[in-house]
Amino acid sequence: MSPEASCGKACAGHGKIMQNEGIPLIVSIANGADVEEWVTDAKRFEQAGADMLELNFSCPLASDQMDDSVGKVLGQNIPLATEIIKSIKRAGQDSYKP
Repeated sequence: MSPEASCGKACAGHGKIMQNEGIPLIVSIANGADVEEWVTDAKRFEQAGADMLELNFSCPLASDQMDDSVGKVLGQNIPLATEIIKSIKRAGQDSYKP
């Protein structure tokens, strides 16, 4: 099973348990290779039952360990961060609210 399929299955299970208990499921997305990967992850977590997404544009460690498109460096790249947010909102239509 691919990591994506495994994650989707595990997240769906957690989403159902949390929903049954009346606990909101908040998922943090910390990186993506490009805008489309951020969107893909957001859709996957929404389908698994996430009530809210945190787009983590501020992790100081990720910036030191990866490239300039994650973590605190991404948070300082306003055009790229804006494109990620707009793309996720378009993909989710009315599902994602600020």
